[in-house]
Amino acid sequence: MYKKVSLKFFICLFTILTPIIFFLQYKNFYKSYVDYGAFASQYSREEIEQNFEEFMNFAAVKGSTLDSEFFSNEDILHAYDVRNLFKIVYIIYLICILGIIILRKDLDLKIIRNAGIINILVFLLIGFISILNFSKSFILFHKLLFRNDYWLLDPDTSNLIKYFPQKVFSDIGTYISFFVIISSLLSIGLWIIQRKKSSLQEDI
Repeated sequence: MYKKVSLKFFICLFTILTPIIFFLQYKNFYKSYVDYGAFASQYSREEIEQNFEEFMNFAAVKGSTLDSEFFSNEDILHAYDVRNLFKIVYIIYLICILGIIILRKDLDLKIIRNAGIINILVFLLIGFISILNFSKSFILFHKLLFRNDYWLLDPDTSNLIKYFPQKVFSDIGTYISFFVIISSLLSIGLWIIQRKKSSLQEDI
């Protein structure tokens, strides 16, 4: 019994974390939101793009430094928080993959279906709450993930916040929800097809 529960848990997390990790690597997605006019005139477009690349590499645990002359102290402190958060995400993702591989003999479409149903219900609830008031949901999300207030960046002094306006996060949330719900519906659909095939074989 615990193996099936563990598998459902691993599949749920794997399905959610896959698009999150994808968007962390997909730099061009974020570039489309950058408002170059929002940066101070002393920064060239090349500097803005270079520091963007450095931040994305830093957050994805591929780089180790940020320009302290471009980013504020609060920017850098929050960047470290984001980096540490994604380290945890990578570790959990690997645990999910290993867990699914180790327990693969107990894996069947019914377990995948149940994991899909759980994800759909969770994301419908999150989506409903976000639609009611995204700003409050955004604040709550940060309070749950971060134990400090470094994420409360000042738009006048922070260059980091100019890279990532709130719309970036609302759109990412939409795309992640779309991926999770569609993949979950596909898993339910595969279970239904398998069940119909089994019923037909029994009739024959």
